Amino acid sequence: MTDRRPAPTPRRGWSIGGRRDVVAGLLVLAAVGVWAVGAVPGTAWPLAGTRSTALVVLVLGLAAAWVGGAGRASMPPSVMRPLAALGLIAAATATVTLVTGSPLGLSVLVLLVVVLWLLATVHHLSARR
Repeated sequence: MTDRRPAPTPRRGWSIGGRRDVVAGLLVLAAVGVWAVGAVPGTAWPLAGTRSTALVVLVLGLAAAWVGGAGRASMPPSVMRPLAALGLIAAATATVTLVTGSPLGLSVLVLLVVVLWLLATVHHLSARR
């Protein structure tokens, strides 16, 4: 008789589609939370201003991109170009929001951060298969 053991499941660890995407998702969720709390008028939140909220959202978005593996993963140009274009639009939106203090710009920045995270996570999950 042969000993038939189930094949070991691969450890996901800090691989693509693993913990990094979860941590990046938590950073994006924190950015959305900062935006939601900062958008309430008359709040005692220390980041109630549009510019300071935009700065925190920018830092959290950059941290999510770094943790998620932006720039480290080898992606085909057909995937990388749209993500890079959205990243440049997000950077320009962040710059405009920091200069003008536009609440609309802040909302667009948060939306772009969420969309970039979603697209990157979907790519990571589909690339694993």
